[in-house]
Formats: sequence, C-alpha cells, structure tokens
Amino acid sequence: MALSVPGRQAVLGGLALLLGIGDVAVLDAHLLPRYQQERGSSSRAPAAPASAPHRPLGADPARSGSSVPPPPRPAAKPEPAAPASAGTPAALPATRPPSPSPLQPICRIFFAAAASRPSADSGKALDACVARWRQRPSPLTLVGHTDRRGWPQLNRRLGWQRASSIAALLRALGVPRGQILNLRSEASDRPFDPGDNETAWGRNRRVEIWSGTGPPTPPRQAR
Repeated sequence: MALSVPGRQAVLGGLALLLGIGDVAVLDAHLLPRYQQERGSSSRAPAAPASAPHRPLGADPARSGSSVPPPPRPAAKPEPAAPASAGTPAALPATRPPSPSPLQPICRIFFAAAASRPSADSGKALDACVARWRQRPSPLTLVGHTDRRGWPQLNRRLGWQRASSIAALLRALGVPRGQILNLRSEASDRPFDPGDNETAWGRNRRVEIWSGTGPPTPPRQAR
C-alpha cells in the first residue's frame, strides 16, 4: 500500500528516533541505507595496530635482518710516566767508603839527625797512629829511613834501630807483639822528599808504619 508523503515522513521520523541519530526532522529514504552501512562500520571494534617487527640489538635497520656486532674498541694506551722533577735528584747507588790506599802508610814518625829515638813531640803522632790502627786492626810492618848523608852501612843500621824503637813504643801503647809483623831498614834508598837541604833531610829521617807487609823493597842506591 503506498503511503502519502506525510505518512512516509512520520514513519522515517520514527525510524530515526529508534536508530539514535538525534534531531532529524526529515530523512530521505535513499540516505538511510548508506547511513546504516556507515553506522555498522563505526560500531565495529577498532583493529589493533600492527606491531613493529622485532629487530635484534645491534642490527642495522638499513640492511636485512642479519645482526652485525659493533666493532671492538681500541685498547687504551698506558699513560707515559711523568718526568722526574728537576729539583728531585735521582736515586744514586749505594757506595762503600773508600779504603786506605795500599801505597800509603798508616802514619810517619820523624827523627832528629843521627837519633835512633823519635823526637819529644812525636807522642801525639804515635797516639793518632794507634787510634787509626784500632779502626782496622791488621799486622804491621815498620820501615826505618835515613837521609842521604853518612855511610850506607851506618845508615842501614840506623834505619833498623829507628824501626825497633817505634815497635817498642807501639807495644807500650797497647799494640800486641804478634801484630808487629816485620821490621826492616831502607836507609836512604826511598827518600820521602827528593830535595837536598835541611828541610828535605828532616822529612827523610822517619819510620813509616804500614798495614800488612808494607811497600816493595826498592833497589839500593849505588854510591
């Protein structure tokens, strides 16, 4: 049965109220099917967004799915040692104190001309000689000397007498008899001062106290 226009509008208005499309006074019949289609598509649950594909750590996004490890870091170089300060002296190797030269006597005792006993002022020199020997105890050799004047035979005997008198004084100062190893005379064969005057002669009249066997015996001077 065909409806009149007012009747068709009344039916469409009721359908609009039932479908919940709000204030609609007039809705053409040809718009209803399209509206119902859009209504149905909007009432569906929204589709979940597509998740991004998993990419391994370290993979290059510009390449395919293969993973490339990062390049190794270069080894850290050791820092150079700081240079020593100019005001700080470098450490020096430990050194031992120098020993007395084997070519030098421990001490010398001087004599007056033609005397076999030392002068009166030689006491301090003998005390210092004994104190030095006690720092490094060792057997002693006593060598008597004369100046170049006089007969060679007398000078040689005089040199031995001078060495013997000093040995007696050393024993009196506490040097054991067994520590006096040797007594000998070199007369004028090894002068201490090569000069030819009173000063040189006085320096050559002496007894030298040596540690050990003493110096090598020099050749006798020809007369």
